[in-house]
Amino acid sequence: MHRLAWLYVYGEMPNGEIDHVNGDATDNRIANLRLATSSQNSANKASKGGPLGLRGITKHGSSFEAKIKINRKSHYLGRYSCPVAAHLAYVVAADNKFGEFASQRKLCTDQSA
Repeated sequence: MHRLAWLYVYGEMPNGEIDHVNGDATDNRIANLRLATSSQNSANKASKGGPLGLRGITKHGSSFEAKIKINRKSHYLGRYSCPVAAHLAYVVAADNKFGEFASQRKLCTDQSA
């Protein structure tokens, strides 16, 4: 549907992928659509953040490891004693790499984490 919406408004099929700005794949308003590379589109995909509820981190014993995927390759960001610190490392890396395409659903608001 989003490709057809693009065709209808702009008169041509989009080259490459279409990203949903708000991450909702059912929201095909033209204001919510933008051209993106595969990597940019993946950066903005909705994620539940794994078992900890924080995107980009996993628990390893008493520490938390931060990683980010860029062009289908995992990049190690370090180990942290606090899950929020590990998640912040992911957020900074995502913002640096993907800019406006970095997921907007990334910050932890649950103080129990």
